[in-house]
Amino acid sequence: MNARNVRPAGIGSLSKEKSMLLHDSNTPARRAVTALRRTRCALFIGVSVLFAVGSQFASAAERAYRLQPFSILELDLAARYVVRNAGAPSALIRGRPDVVDRIVVEQHDDRVRIFVPGVLSDAGQIVIEVNTVGLNELDVKGAGEVEARGFNGPEFSLRMPGAANVNLTALDVDKLRVEMDGSGNINASGRASSERIRIGGAGQYHAADLASDSVEVKIEGVGDVEVMARERLEVRLSGAGNVRYRGDPKVRSHIDGAGTVGRM
Repeated sequence: MNARNVRPAGIGSLSKEKSMLLHDSNTPARRAVTALRRTRCALFIGVSVLFAVGSQFASAAERAYRLQPFSILELDLAARYVVRNAGAPSALIRGRPDVVDRIVVEQHDDRVRIFVPGVLSDAGQIVIEVNTVGLNELDVKGAGEVEARGFNGPEFSLRMPGAANVNLTALDVDKLRVEMDGSGNINASGRASSERIRIGGAGQYHAADLASDSVEVKIEGVGDVEVMARERLEVRLSGAGNVRYRGDPKVRSHIDGAGTVGRM
């Protein structure tokens, strides 16, 4: 005859009920302890984040420059720029103190140059604001982010021999001249009665929102161009460049390579 252990039902049920009662009675306390721990953790994280943000702002420096009227601006430093057609000529630089101390704002007659002598590595975030009236030439060298707002007049020239990103907004000029050598990117909007664009390299020029009557495009490389031309569009391509346009202009094109010209 096979033997098996039989546990008394009463005792087993009583022990199980007691265990359940003890577990239930401990649940509120455990929940309270858990909530307290979570609150302490949240407070610690909040204080840590606040301390980090406070330390970041505490370590930032700011330096302002008063300038004489100028018409040419040369940006030779990788930074974030805001260039406005407004107010008295001035420059304001924000960044780490050790970096701000090395930045030079140099003026010769009607030309202003912003740069750092020698080599600058690990510069962190640099923000430079420039106010001026009557700017007609902007030279952007190297990398960087540039926003230029509201410039007007008979002529405006933009030269980019590097890999910067430039955003021209509210432009209102009679003649716009753009020269790109490298892999930069330009976005332009507003009005320019005539445009002359030359790209040597892999630059991109997006100006479908820049109203123009006459546009001339010359690409030597693999550049991409978008323009609005209402009366005349003349294109010369050497390489694999692409030109797309808005409007209903009279189009003249000369293509030497795998380039294309077509409507948007």
